[in-house]
Amino acid sequence: MAEDTAIQVAQPTALSRPETFAPRSLTEAIEFAKLIADSGMVPKDYIGKPGAIVVAIQMGMEVGLLPIQALQSIAVINGRPSLWGDGALAIVKGHPDFVSIQEDDVEVIKKNNKATCIIKRRGQPDVKITFGQDDAATAGLWKKAGPWSTAPYRMMQMRARAFAMRDQFPDALKGIKTVEEVRDYGETIEGNAQASAPAPEPEKAEETIGQPGGSEFYKHYRVSGWTAEESKAWLSENLKIGAPHNELNSKDIPISQKNKAFAWADTHAPVRIAAEEKFKQLGWTEAERLKFFTERKSDWSAIDKDLADEIGKRDAMERGE
Repeated sequence: MAEDTAIQVAQPTALSRPETFAPRSLTEAIEFAKLIADSGMVPKDYIGKPGAIVVAIQMGMEVGLLPIQALQSIAVINGRPSLWGDGALAIVKGHPDFVSIQEDDVEVIKKNNKATCIIKRRGQPDVKITFGQDDAATAGLWKKAGPWSTAPYRMMQMRARAFAMRDQFPDALKGIKTVEEVRDYGETIEGNAQASAPAPEPEKAEETIGQPGGSEFYKHYRVSGWTAEESKAWLSENLKIGAPHNELNSKDIPISQKNKAFAWADTHAPVRIAAEEKFKQLGWTEAERLKFFTERKSDWSAIDKDLADEIGKRDAMERGE
């Protein structure tokens, strides 16, 4: 009797590379799962969960996916292992009887308010599935919070594709549904309503510095020589506030990020540093500097340019021109 319990290993499909490592026993699978669970290179749902990894690997092997492919393609939704739509499509395309898939692009779906998917399989009639706005509305999906609000036409495309793949290649997918479909079911599985858990309370938005804080932030970065465009760019890159992330602005800086934001705002911009050097060259008094600064409404770009002109005038006078 073999010492280890054997786990099922499917023959690699066109998607996989035969030379890729795949565990051949339960012991190997467990050791492999422990190794990658803490590697930082798996989806967050698998981090620190070798047991879930072993199950995902086994499920992946049953549909022809090698271990890493399985971890990237399988997600657990409402307790049901499911395949991301692109992963399921890859499995279907890797089937030896697959001929072709034809599906509407998003622009066509927008125009027709429905998505059509046709999948051809060698030796079988074509399967054509249409899923439209009316179908989505009947199922309570249209404009539902989440991807049905942000990308409804893409979701119609994925629904039509999922149904067509399951109807044409049930032997390839082995009853595994797509993530895009299963996550719309809530707590209902296989048509049997399960006891729904209480809806989690929405997370409270983190307190922000508000309008007064935003105005103060503006004063700080302007005095330091930064422009509004430079401020927006910094907030977008470092705090994910403002375009291209959303329409928020400096008043929406979280309290927890206030010190970081103001530390940047108080750092002198290159244009101010250049202007300060020119002030030193001119040897002006503090009163002269303040007057010059005030007349130009704290615009450091204008100040730097005009200071360069002042230096030019001074140098011309010294040369007797």
